[in-house]
Amino acid sequence: MSPARVGIVILMAVSALQSVEAAEGGHDSTHAYHSDFVGVFTGITGEVRRDRSFTLGLEYAHRFTESFSLGAMVEFVNADHDFWVFAVPFGWHQGHWKYYVAPGIEHESGHGDHGLLRVGVEYAFELEQYEIAPQVAIDFVDGDTVFVMGVTFGFGL
Repeated sequence: MSPARVGIVILMAVSALQSVEAAEGGHDSTHAYHSDFVGVFTGITGEVRRDRSFTLGLEYAHRFTESFSLGAMVEFVNADHDFWVFAVPFGWHQGHWKYYVAPGIEHESGHGDHGLLRVGVEYAFELEQYEIAPQVAIDFVDGDTVFVMGVTFGFGL
């Protein structure tokens, strides 16, 4: 399946979920948020480039407004070659939903650095200052499309 089709399927699924949420009473427009967030990501990355490998990462985000955040992330992918991903996510928050675009760099040991663009979506389940957020993302790097799926465990400061 082409990257464009995968992106369209993801957007359609997210739109459908938001429609269901709106029909059930919508998201809370007074949704409390913390201005700073720190999290640990764990998941699986890729099929082609990173060979469905275990991924572990750290994330930080600062919310400037209820809807906009800017952050930093680093991930280690334990594949045949070790990969490091460094990116700066620009987030758009709608209630518990977060959509983000993250330009960055992929460092492949022994093969150098490659420009990367990550596009993703996540949904935050919150309990006071703690958050569990399943997410799915697509990395566009060096002509390849890489899927990233996992969960972020974090807390607001």
